[in-house]
Amino acid sequence: MAASPQVQANAPGGTALPPPPDPTAADYVEAPVVLAGARTADGQVTVSGRAAPDSIVRLSAPEGQSWGMTAGGDGQWSFSVPVGDHPRMMALTAEKVGRSVHIDGAVVVLPAPGIPVAIARPGYGARSIGLQSIRPVIMSVDYDGGGGGILAGVARPGSVVHLSIDGLEAAVARTDAQGRFIAPAIKQPLKAGQRMIRVENSDGAAQIQTEVQPPGPLDGIYAARRQADGWRLDWRSGPRAVQSTVIFDSAQQALAGSRP
Repeated sequence: MAASPQVQANAPGGTALPPPPDPTAADYVEAPVVLAGARTADGQVTVSGRAAPDSIVRLSAPEGQSWGMTAGGDGQWSFSVPVGDHPRMMALTAEKVGRSVHIDGAVVVLPAPGIPVAIARPGYGARSIGLQSIRPVIMSVDYDGGGGGILAGVARPGSVVHLSIDGLEAAVARTDAQGRFIAPAIKQPLKAGQRMIRVENSDGAAQIQTEVQPPGPLDGIYAARRQADGWRLDWRSGPRAVQSTVIFDSAQQALAGSRP
Protein backbone atom coordinates (compact mmCIF):
# COMPACT_ATOMS: atom_id res chain seq x y z
CA MET A 1 0.00 0.00 0.00
CA ALA A 2 1.33 3.41 -0.95
CA ALA A 3 1.77 6.09 1.65
CA SER A 4 0.64 9.66 1.18
CA PRO A 5 0.86 10.61 -2.50
CA GLN A 6 3.73 12.94 -3.31
CA VAL A 7 3.38 16.08 -5.39
CA GLN A 8 5.54 15.84 -8.52
CA ALA A 9 6.82 18.73 -10.56
CA ASN A 10 6.73 16.72 -13.76
CA ALA A 11 4.95 13.66 -15.05
CA PRO A 12 6.86 10.69 -16.54
CA GLY A 13 8.66 11.73 -19.70
CA GLY A 14 9.16 15.31 -18.53
CA THR A 15 5.62 16.52 -19.25
CA ALA A 16 4.68 19.30 -16.84
CA LEU A 17 1.70 18.56 -14.65
CA PRO A 18 -1.06 21.19 -14.37
CA PRO A 19 -0.66 23.61 -11.45
CA PRO A 20 -2.82 23.07 -8.34
CA PRO A 21 -6.19 24.87 -8.25
CA ASP A 22 -6.06 28.57 -7.40
CA PRO A 23 -8.41 29.26 -4.45
CA THR A 24 -8.81 32.85 -5.67
CA ALA A 25 -9.94 31.83 -9.17
CA ALA A 26 -13.55 32.53 -10.12
CA ASP A 27 -14.23 28.87 -10.97
CA TYR A 28 -12.54 27.44 -7.86
CA VAL A 29 -14.76 25.11 -5.82
CA GLU A 30 -13.67 24.10 -2.32
CA ALA A 31 -13.70 20.33 -1.79
CA PRO A 32 -16.24 19.29 0.86
CA VAL A 33 -14.90 18.42 4.32
CA VAL A 34 -16.56 16.27 6.99
CA LEU A 35 -16.21 17.90 10.41
CA ALA A 36 -18.56 15.94 12.67
CA GLY A 37 -20.67 12.83 12.99
CA ALA A 38 -23.22 11.87 15.65
CA ARG A 39 -25.97 9.34 16.28
CA THR A 40 -29.59 10.45 16.49
CA ALA A 41 -32.34 9.08 18.75
CA ASP A 42 -34.02 7.32 15.80
CA GLY A 43 -30.90 5.33 14.86
CA GLN A 44 -29.58 7.53 12.08
CA VAL A 45 -26.17 9.17 11.79
CA THR A 46 -25.85 12.92 11.25
CA VAL A 47 -22.91 13.84 9.00
CA SER A 48 -22.00 17.52 8.83
CA GLY A 49 -19.20 19.65 7.46
CA ARG A 50 -18.12 22.51 5.25
CA ALA A 51 -18.02 23.15 1.51
CA ALA A 52 -17.91 26.16 -0.79
CA PRO A 53 -20.59 28.67 0.26
CA ASP A 54 -23.88 28.17 -1.60
CA SER A 55 -22.58 25.04 -3.38
CA ILE A 56 -24.80 22.01 -3.95
CA VAL A 57 -23.59 19.23 -1.66
CA ARG A 58 -24.52 15.59 -2.33
CA LEU A 59 -23.98 12.43 -0.34
CA SER A 60 -24.56 9.39 -2.56
CA ALA A 61 -24.66 5.66 -1.83
CA PRO A 62 -23.79 3.08 -4.52
CA GLU A 63 -27.16 1.41 -3.83
CA GLY A 64 -28.81 4.45 -5.40
CA GLN A 65 -29.83 6.57 -2.42
CA SER A 66 -28.76 10.20 -2.43
CA TRP A 67 -29.09 13.24 -0.18
CA GLY A 68 -28.61 16.79 -1.42
CA MET A 69 -28.75 20.34 -0.10
CA THR A 70 -27.36 23.78 -0.75
CA ALA A 71 -24.60 24.75 1.66
CA GLY A 72 -25.21 27.91 3.64
CA GLY A 73 -23.49 31.21 3.08
CA ASP A 74 -20.89 30.04 5.60
CA GLY A 75 -20.44 26.74 3.73
CA GLN A 76 -22.07 24.60 6.43
CA TRP A 77 -24.07 21.49 5.48
CA SER A 78 -25.59 18.49 7.30
CA PHE A 79 -27.33 15.20 6.42
CA SER A 80 -29.09 12.55 8.52
CA VAL A 81 -28.38 9.10 7.10
CA PRO A 82 -30.07 5.78 8.00
CA VAL A 83 -27.48 3.13 8.88
CA GLY A 84 -29.13 -0.19 9.71
CA ASP A 85 -27.04 -3.17 10.80
CA HIS A 86 -24.04 -2.71 8.48
CA PRO A 87 -21.65 0.12 7.62
CA ARG A 88 -22.27 2.18 4.50
CA MET A 89 -19.71 3.79 2.18
CA MET A 90 -20.80 6.89 0.28
CA ALA A 91 -19.43 9.51 -2.07
CA LEU A 92 -19.48 13.18 -1.06
CA THR A 93 -19.41 15.93 -3.70
CA ALA A 94 -19.90 19.69 -3.94
CA GLU A 95 -20.92 21.51 -7.13
CA LYS A 96 -20.84 25.20 -7.99
CA VAL A 97 -20.58 27.24 -11.20
CA GLY A 98 -20.86 24.01 -13.19
CA ARG A 99 -17.83 22.41 -11.53
CA SER A 100 -18.01 19.40 -9.21
CA VAL A 101 -15.36 18.31 -6.70
CA HIS A 102 -15.39 15.34 -4.37
CA ILE A 103 -13.87 14.32 -1.07
CA ASP A 104 -10.64 12.32 -1.23
CA GLY A 105 -11.99 8.88 -0.41
CA ALA A 106 -15.39 7.79 0.89
CA VAL A 107 -17.59 8.67 3.85
CA VAL A 108 -18.17 5.63 6.07
CA VAL A 109 -21.12 5.64 8.48
CA LEU A 110 -21.21 2.82 11.01
CA PRO A 111 -23.79 1.20 13.29
CA ALA A 112 -23.39 1.22 17.07
CA PRO A 113 -21.40 0.50 19.17
CA GLY A 114 -18.53 1.91 17.09
CA ILE A 115 -17.76 5.45 16.04
CA PRO A 116 -20.45 6.98 13.81
CA VAL A 117 -18.31 8.37 10.96
CA ALA A 118 -14.86 7.96 9.41
CA ILE A 119 -13.27 8.73 6.03
CA ALA A 120 -11.74 5.81 4.11
CA ARG A 121 -8.93 6.99 1.83
CA PRO A 122 -7.42 5.11 -1.13
CA GLY A 123 -3.85 3.97 -0.55
CA TYR A 124 -3.73 5.61 2.87
CA GLY A 125 -5.05 5.35 6.41
CA ALA A 126 -8.60 6.25 7.40
CA ARG A 127 -9.26 9.72 8.82
CA SER A 128 -11.00 9.96 12.17
CA ILE A 129 -13.87 12.38 12.78
CA GLY A 130 -14.42 13.81 16.25
CA LEU A 131 -11.99 11.58 18.15
CA GLN A 132 -9.94 13.04 20.98
CA SER A 133 -7.74 11.36 23.56
CA ILE A 134 -4.55 12.05 25.49
CA ARG A 135 -3.57 8.40 25.77
CA PRO A 136 -3.18 6.61 22.42
CA VAL A 137 -6.29 5.11 20.83
CA ILE A 138 -6.25 2.80 17.79
CA MET A 139 -9.06 3.75 15.42
CA SER A 140 -8.38 1.65 12.33
CA VAL A 141 -5.96 -0.35 10.26
CA ASP A 142 -5.82 -0.37 6.45
CA TYR A 143 -4.05 -2.99 4.36
CA ASP A 144 -3.87 -4.51 0.90
CA GLY A 145 -2.99 -7.92 -0.51
CA GLY A 146 0.72 -7.13 -0.63
CA GLY A 147 1.30 -6.85 3.13
CA GLY A 148 1.31 -3.06 3.28
CA GLY A 149 -0.44 -1.75 6.39
CA ILE A 150 -1.29 1.69 7.81
CA LEU A 151 -2.54 2.32 11.33
CA ALA A 152 -4.64 5.36 12.27
CA GLY A 153 -5.66 6.71 15.65
CA VAL A 154 -5.49 9.61 18.07
CA ALA A 155 -3.26 10.66 20.98
CA ARG A 156 -2.01 13.88 22.56
CA PRO A 157 -1.59 16.57 19.85
CA GLY A 158 2.05 16.97 18.86
CA SER A 159 3.19 13.76 20.58
CA VAL A 160 5.41 11.01 19.15
CA VAL A 161 3.67 7.66 18.76
CA HIS A 162 5.49 4.32 18.40
CA LEU A 163 3.85 1.45 16.51
CA SER A 164 4.74 -2.21 16.91
CA ILE A 165 3.33 -5.36 15.30
CA ASP A 166 3.65 -8.64 17.22
CA GLY A 167 6.20 -6.99 19.49
CA LEU A 168 8.44 -5.71 16.68
CA GLU A 169 8.86 -2.01 15.95
CA ALA A 170 7.01 -1.05 12.77
CA ALA A 171 6.87 2.76 12.63
CA VAL A 172 7.13 6.07 14.46
CA ALA A 173 4.61 8.86 13.83
CA ARG A 174 3.73 12.29 15.21
CA THR A 175 0.19 13.44 15.88
CA ASP A 176 -1.17 16.57 14.20
CA ALA A 177 -2.84 19.57 15.85
CA GLN A 178 -6.08 17.56 16.23
CA GLY A 179 -4.24 14.62 17.80
CA ARG A 180 -4.61 12.35 14.76
CA PHE A 181 -1.79 10.12 13.58
CA ILE A 182 -1.22 7.96 10.51
CA ALA A 183 1.51 5.33 10.87
CA PRO A 184 2.52 3.26 7.82
CA ALA A 185 4.01 -0.06 8.96
CA ILE A 186 7.26 0.58 7.10
CA LYS A 187 9.53 -1.77 9.06
CA GLN A 188 7.16 -4.74 9.40
CA PRO A 189 4.76 -6.25 6.84
CA LEU A 190 1.22 -6.83 8.01
CA LYS A 191 1.09 -10.59 7.38
CA ALA A 192 -2.09 -12.65 7.21
CA GLY A 193 -3.30 -14.16 10.48
CA GLN A 194 -3.84 -12.94 14.03
CA ARG A 195 -1.73 -9.84 14.61
CA MET A 196 -1.12 -7.90 17.82
CA ILE A 197 -0.91 -4.17 17.12
CA ARG A 198 0.34 -1.78 19.78
CA VAL A 199 0.83 1.98 19.91
CA GLU A 200 2.36 3.99 22.72
CA ASN A 201 3.54 7.46 23.65
CA SER A 202 4.65 9.13 26.87
CA ASP A 203 1.02 9.18 28.12
CA GLY A 204 0.29 5.47 27.80
CA ALA A 205 -0.33 2.66 25.34
CA ALA A 206 -3.11 0.83 23.52
CA GLN A 207 -3.10 -2.52 21.79
CA ILE A 208 -5.56 -4.63 19.90
CA GLN A 209 -5.53 -8.08 18.34
CA THR A 210 -7.00 -8.29 14.87
CA GLU A 211 -7.25 -10.86 12.14
CA VAL A 212 -5.58 -9.86 8.87
CA GLN A 213 -6.98 -11.49 5.74
CA PRO A 214 -5.88 -10.37 2.27
CA PRO A 215 -8.86 -8.87 0.43
CA GLY A 216 -10.37 -11.01 -2.27
CA PRO A 217 -12.32 -10.18 -5.45
CA LEU A 218 -15.38 -7.97 -5.03
CA ASP A 219 -18.71 -8.32 -6.77
CA GLY A 220 -19.65 -4.71 -6.05
CA ILE A 221 -17.93 -1.53 -4.91
CA TYR A 222 -17.52 -2.68 -1.30
CA ALA A 223 -18.39 -5.45 1.16
CA ALA A 224 -18.66 -5.17 4.96
CA ARG A 225 -18.43 -7.87 7.59
CA ARG A 226 -17.95 -8.09 11.35
CA GLN A 227 -14.64 -8.91 12.97
CA ALA A 228 -13.83 -9.06 16.68
CA ASP A 229 -14.15 -5.50 18.02
CA GLY A 230 -14.90 -3.89 14.69
CA TRP A 231 -16.06 -3.79 11.09
CA ARG A 232 -13.95 -4.70 8.09
CA LEU A 233 -14.73 -3.10 4.73
CA ASP A 234 -13.16 -4.43 1.54
CA TRP A 235 -13.55 -1.75 -1.13
CA ARG A 236 -12.33 -0.70 -4.55
CA SER A 237 -9.64 1.91 -4.01
CA GLY A 238 -8.66 2.01 -7.69
CA PRO A 239 -9.51 0.42 -11.06
CA ARG A 240 -7.73 -2.82 -10.10
CA ALA A 241 -7.01 -2.30 -6.41
CA VAL A 242 -8.92 -3.63 -3.42
CA GLN A 243 -8.19 -2.23 0.04
CA SER A 244 -9.34 -3.40 3.47
CA THR A 245 -10.27 -0.90 6.19
CA VAL A 246 -10.93 -2.24 9.69
CA ILE A 247 -12.55 0.29 12.04
CA PHE A 248 -12.48 -0.79 15.68
CA ASP A 249 -15.42 -0.44 18.07
CA SER A 250 -13.03 0.53 20.87
CA ALA A 251 -12.39 3.90 19.18
CA GLN A 252 -15.86 4.90 20.41
CA GLN A 253 -14.30 5.36 23.84
CA ALA A 254 -12.31 8.33 22.54
CA LEU A 255 -15.15 10.35 21.04
CA ALA A 256 -14.84 14.06 21.64
CA GLY A 257 -15.66 14.95 25.20
CA SER A 258 -14.42 11.72 26.78
CA ARG A 259 -10.75 12.67 26.92
CA PRO A 260 -9.28 9.91 29.14
